[in-house]
Amino acid sequence: MTPCYRCGEPKPADAFYPDTTKASGYKSICMECDRARGRAYYAEHGEQVKGRVSAYQQRQRRAA
Repeated sequence: MTPCYRCGEPKPADAFYPDTTKASGYKSICMECDRARGRAYYAEHGEQVKGRVSAYQQRQRRAA
């Protein structure tokens, strides 16, 4: 059981996303906290994210 860096709750290894850059092989933030962080970011920066995705899709269409 490894504690989550964000919430501090001890959780099994399968509650963390893999991360090959870490010695343990897993992220230090559990999946639940990581998803909550992502949702909060999208709620605050949704228009910017949509703009980046739209620009990427247009570049990919031109390249194909």
